[in-house]
Amino acid sequence: MSRTVLSVDDLHVQLTLGGRTLSPVDGVSFHVAAGESLGIVGESGSGKSLSLRAVLGLLPSGGESDGSIRFAFERGEISGDVEQVRGHGVAMVFQEPMTALNPTMRAGDLIAEAVRVRSGLSRRAAKARVIELMASVGIPDPARRARMWPHELSGGLRQRVMIAAALATEPELLLCDEPTTALDVTIQDQILGLLRRLREERGMSMVFVSHDLAVVAEVCDRVAVMYAGRIVETGPVDEVLRSPRHPYTAALLASAPSFQGGGGALATIPGSPPDPREFPSGCRFAARCAFARDDCRQAPYTLAGDEHRATACIHPEVLMEASA
Repeated sequence: MSRTVLSVDDLHVQLTLGGRTLSPVDGVSFHVAAGESLGIVGESGSGKSLSLRAVLGLLPSGGESDGSIRFAFERGEISGDVEQVRGHGVAMVFQEPMTALNPTMRAGDLIAEAVRVRSGLSRRAAKARVIELMASVGIPDPARRARMWPHELSGGLRQRVMIAAALATEPELLLCDEPTTALDVTIQDQILGLLRRLREERGMSMVFVSHDLAVVAEVCDRVAVMYAGRIVETGPVDEVLRSPRHPYTAALLASAPSFQGGGGALATIPGSPPDPREFPSGCRFAARCAFARDDCRQAPYTLAGDEHRATACIHPEVLMEASA
């Protein structure tokens, strides 16, 4: 049985806004095996990025989390103190590199700092390692670009610098928070291909957060679909895309553009996600679901199934019959 690198159990995130406390992440559990890539998908505000940031204790000011987060690396198991794993087993690639990179540091200096923290190399040795890392992520003429400031680099090159800095720590687990969102389609495809290659070459595990199921299908083995602070469906990515068992997953798939389509209007999900200050009882998607029944609005939340496939829908057969 493959070693589980990351286990998250019953994660809750609380934020205090305007004197009120809300829970945008409400009882999330997932795991990642060694060498596996897990995608977390959902609309903006579903809690996917907050879940990822909570793993490393990088919540915004006023944010708190509770639940169990355990890491099991080759050097042993760690739980509780996330500072032990930052840069020492886990690294993160953020959504917008222009805001994540330090504008007062040249690209090479930023990567070199990560190299020295991890390995303790001399400045000369660290500089050589920086050039090697920049070349490994596909940055052309790395020696010249190592001397450039972040604003002098294109969006795609800035993201490659972020990935190189993350790899400098030699992580067993790479966390990616929508790393292709701000990039055009061509560069997005290049970054996805790069992440896929690096994971295969290094045997890394990865958690990849996105709002796009098609993007997740490119780089992930399994997917967890989030809605209103909870995971509503999990399973192998190809099975979930082929036969979703939760109406929200099916609606996400239906609203995605298709190259085989007739050019008509895209399908949309009616309504809006519920306010995290006033989550409804029962299924949180019921108000927007075309298949909702009366008992859906009262049923307690349960993610039913096994480690292979699970869904929070209490009437998955209705969706399956409609799709047949």
